[in-house]
Amino acid sequence: MPSRGPVMRRRSPHRRGIHLVDRQSANPEQQDALKRKTFKTGRVVPLSGIYRVTHSEHRLPHEVTMLRAATFPPCSKCGNNVQFKLLRGVTVDSFSVVLNSLPEVTSIAEMEDLEKAG
Repeated sequence: MPSRGPVMRRRSPHRRGIHLVDRQSANPEQQDALKRKTFKTGRVVPLSGIYRVTHSEHRLPHEVTMLRAATFPPCSKCGNNVQFKLLRGVTVDSFSVVLNSLPEVTSIAEMEDLEKAG
């Protein structure tokens, strides 16, 4: 039977979702080492957490939640010129999302131009 990825301990039903990692229960040395690294598109996410996403030129940095064992996605506008940096680890219970690529965010001015044109 093929592996389905990491198995995580299930919490009570009222605690489902994403939760910030408690520093006492986490491995602070591992988190600190990962916070010093920058990850690129296509690499495997080493730790579920909130990551800062930096694009090559077209937008300001933003944050995204990534799940361990997924791959860091490309941007639909700048492709592989994206970097990810861990800000904070999280624990995950019964949560699933797949990011095939980071969507391009249209500026307000571009949206207004599209509305006028059409």
